[in-house]
Amino acid sequence: MESILAFFRRMLGLEQSVERIMSPITKIVNKLDAHSAAQQLAAQKATEDAARSLAKADARRQEALLASSFKKALPAVGKSL
Repeated sequence: MESILAFFRRMLGLEQSVERIMSPITKIVNKLDAHSAAQQLAAQKATEDAARSLAKADARRQEALLASSFKKALPAVGKSL
């Protein structure tokens, strides 16, 4: 009798199997993997943007120092004329 019930459970898909138990977990893991990949890509882009911003800030700082030294040199030139 038990074997007949087991047969019908298998035919109707009611019997638990590793695949049936793991299916929802696998879906969650796949979603988490996709989310992780998207976050890694966003983090990489943010890192690259930050590096570009730092380079621009350094260039502007150098320009400001050059302008400041040029400005300090101007009064001396004007006095000698």
